[in-house]
Amino acid sequence: MDVKSSEMEAMAIEELQVTCQPCDQEGTSKKAKRYCVDCESPYCDTCWKTHNRFPAMRTHVVLNETEKENWKAKVSDKISVTCSEHVGKPVDMFCEDHDQVACSACIAIHHRSCVSVKYIPNIARGTKTSSEYQTLIDSLKSYMENLAKARSSRESYLRQRTNDYDCIEKQIDHYKELLLAQINISMESSKQRIHSHLSETKNNIDHQIQQIDSIINELNNHLKKLNETGNESQLFVEIKETQLRHKHICNSSVDIIKPPRVSAFTFCLDTCLLSRLSVVKVELSKVPKATYVKKIHVKTELDTSLPDVCGIVSLTNGNMCVLDNSNKKLKLLDKSLIMKHSLAFEDYVMGLTVISYKTVAVSVCHLKIISTVEVASELKVIKSFSTEQTCHGICYNKESDDLYVCCGDNTKKNGPGRVKVYDKTGRLKRQIGCENNESSFSTPVNVIFSNATQILYVCDKEKGVIAFAAGRHMLWSFKDPNTVPWGICITSDELILACGPASNHVVLLNRNGISQGHILQGRDGIKTPSSLFFDCQSSVLSIGLYGDHIFQFKLEIV
Repeated sequence: MDVKSSEMEAMAIEELQVTCQPCDQEGTSKKAKRYCVDCESPYCDTCWKTHNRFPAMRTHVVLNETEKENWKAKVSDKISVTCSEHVGKPVDMFCEDHDQVACSACIAIHHRSCVSVKYIPNIARGTKTSSEYQTLIDSLKSYMENLAKARSSRESYLRQRTNDYDCIEKQIDHYKELLLAQINISMESSKQRIHSHLSETKNNIDHQIQQIDSIINELNNHLKKLNETGNESQLFVEIKETQLRHKHICNSSVDIIKPPRVSAFTFCLDTCLLSRLSVVKVELSKVPKATYVKKIHVKTELDTSLPDVCGIVSLTNGNMCVLDNSNKKLKLLDKSLIMKHSLAFEDYVMGLTVISYKTVAVSVCHLKIISTVEVASELKVIKSFSTEQTCHGICYNKESDDLYVCCGDNTKKNGPGRVKVYDKTGRLKRQIGCENNESSFSTPVNVIFSNATQILYVCDKEKGVIAFAAGRHMLWSFKDPNTVPWGICITSDELILACGPASNHVVLLNRNGISQGHILQGRDGIKTPSSLFFDCQSSVLSIGLYGDHIFQFKLEIV
């Protein structure tokens, strides 16, 4: 309230004190000679005589003209809040024992044994500048900020779930074109389940948002009263009632302040689709927490360059093989992760995969060959075959005897890029990503296959991570301008982890190819990561970098 309006209010109060209220109501103006405390009204001599005609009113407390300075205090201390239990009774008493405001009747009935009971107009001076008033204002504002954040997080959550649904719907539509007419019925049923879950999620979030809006509106009203009340006695009452209400709101809306429970739609292809036509499942997102375990030294005295670890695999006997591209070597570590042997190649080595319990395959990039290496006390190449194109990342599916090899790039000499599928003897079985003279790739650099979902994941320099159903038909792609994917692996929960040497992080993707954020970053020591390997038995993630060490982290679901 500004100074001018305060002065005007004071003048209005002064005028009220010297003018007879009954006469004012009759349209005349007479100077008041007395003020009745019980009636809360000033009277002229004529009206005062009328007042005293009634025996019940003769006992009222009266202030004469010599006590006119107290009239203003009586008028300004008037409390408009009345008791909800005793109609018409002003809430003008305060019980310090219970920290409650009440009317005089409540005090007599409910607080008769209380020691410290105060008349509010006598104790309310300075309330506007009190720390209690300011603390309540700050607390309300802070809580409203938290409510606004909670509302915003729910809106963001709902947008993400809607995006998830859009992605799943596209995948479902894609499968409808590929499967038999009989499956169409199941597809529509799957959509309905997703719609139902989305509708339920939306209804829940909308309800929570309505609750938040209702609380915000109520607190805004309390703030307005606290800020606009000039009467300090009234303000005292407002503070106490607002504190009580605020405490109740805080206790009853604990879950509202918390972020919404994270869940997401997940699209899963059932491998027994023709017999159990169910392709859509709704599951809770599982976001792993990464905890540092240790570093593994991979540089030898004979290395001429800083290692660039672009491949890591673990054998059934506990040994580990590491592919060092910059030194053109395959390195063998024993169960204790101590370097035991290394095998040098004539060209840069780009891909590594396990073929059997005692053999691995290595892609030798510009020589355009895949070499099978026997892993014993020493490493030895036992056979090789040509890919006719530059080759990069590789992976082997033992069940189908499919060796997936990333070949070619976007140059005229080596293009177009594709994934060639060989058996372990080197016989070409088929090619992926080059149908109808059109390539799905630019430069495919790495590949991994999931036996659980029968999905092939390919890292491409320009197009990001691409998922193929049954290793043939594209499901989705993920591209992040901050991550040029090179290393890739799958967790035991079928989550996808990807990294690239141009970035300093490991990105987590769900089964729909939607980013769940970075689980590891530069502050965790991750710099120029080139390869990933996840051990499902120990839940340990190994990260190959451009440096002397491999970093290991334990992944746990939180």
